[in-house]
Amino acid sequence: MDKNSILEKSDSQLITSNTKRGALYNKYKSKIIHNPCLDRTLVSFQANKETQFSWLKYREGFSEKLVTYLIETLKPKPGALLDPFAGVGTSLFTASDLNWQTIGIELLPVGVFAIEAKINARAIDVEALSLVINQIKTINFSDYYDQQYAFNHLAITSGAFPEPQEVELVGYISYCKKHIQDISIRNILLFAAFCILEDISYTRKDGQYLRWDSRSSRSRGKKEFCKGEILLFKDAIHKKLSQILSDLSNSSVESITEEELHAILLASTGTQIDGS
Repeated sequence: MDKNSILEKSDSQLITSNTKRGALYNKYKSKIIHNPCLDRTLVSFQANKETQFSWLKYREGFSEKLVTYLIETLKPKPGALLDPFAGVGTSLFTASDLNWQTIGIELLPVGVFAIEAKINARAIDVEALSLVINQIKTINFSDYYDQQYAFNHLAITSGAFPEPQEVELVGYISYCKKHIQDISIRNILLFAAFCILEDISYTRKDGQYLRWDSRSSRSRGKKEFCKGEILLFKDAIHKKLSQILSDLSNSSVESITEEELHAILLASTGTQIDGS
């Protein structure tokens, strides 16, 4: 198949898709009502910036405020919520806080990791976490670098971090794995490092792609891209841990255990959470 044939086929598929979408809209447009409450600041992940536990920048998600609005508007009486694409658990935890029974399924490791961290956060001893964080602020993590925890980079991630920052990041992971005995605290500390990866890297996520800062060795764009300040690992991790500690110290969410959440992590099929 030559190039022109491929383009013609692509154009044909696009026209067909647009036609079907238009037909579907015309069929139901009389039932569509504009709701001014559902604006961009409510629906998208941007609304989570002002909420507690918004530690991970997860652009694909929607906001806690949206879930609360839908539940309280459409079905204020508690029931059961099933989220087959749970993401980082926004729907599950928001509904659970409103006394709903929640069941979620998530296949992506990033979502499972975030959900586990939120479960740990709700059961954690905040005073013990505070002591550990204060200790961490005195540590030079490059001294704890261990090759066994070094990243096995993919082609897409090679060179993503300034070398000194990657050394400290790996040292931090090594320290947490070897010296933090409390599993819940260890998981929160590791999750904090996961949350700052973009902040300390040369990259910024742009849709499904990574944009590379011109200060890296991989910038290929016609125009130079500067993502702004690239944080030192030490500064970024201290800032994130302070945010986490502040959220947990000021949390109005009642402390509950993993057993009370009935959290079951399914290695092959995803994550299921029963938040009754």
